[in-house]
Amino acid sequence: AAVAAVLAAVLGTSGCAAISSFTPPSQSGARNASIRQPQAPLADACSTSPCIYVTNRYVNAITVYTKGAHGNATPIRTITGPATGLNQPIGIALDSSRALHVAEFGANSVAVFAPGANGNVAPSKTIVGPNTLLNGADFVTVDASGKSYVVNWYGDSIETFAAGASGN
Repeated sequence: AAVAAVLAAVLGTSGCAAISSFTPPSQSGARNASIRQPQAPLADACSTSPCIYVTNRYVNAITVYTKGAHGNATPIRTITGPATGLNQPIGIALDSSRALHVAEFGANSVAVFAPGANGNVAPSKTIVGPNTLLNGADFVTVDASGKSYVVNWYGDSIETFAAGASGN
């Protein structure tokens, strides 16, 4: 949490709200939830306005809600399915183009989804491999220049990647 506070102080906020865990939760009592696949238009409420982005580590999904959503709200977008390659997504951030950067704890990677991504879609880029030094990717943020910073849970480090980075 201290690393996240330092990053937030240095980088500021990205204009998006996100829910992310910084301590791996216990799997004891975990249950799979059913996820509906809503059909969203090409331009939705999140194309121009802040929204709430939620990662669900144990069902490998990302749900997106309008800023004012509350209660048993239906997501306006859901990213899930085998094509996504999601593996314990935890940290999440938007870049200036509204592309979604997702720290994947189980895959030691960062997946980048195109703005407006919805459904069973592949990431447009993935940062993964031994040269990345990612080890339990837990938190990600993107600065104004597009450079990304990823906190390693097991590596006790912050790895930095150039704007547009992909691969190993």
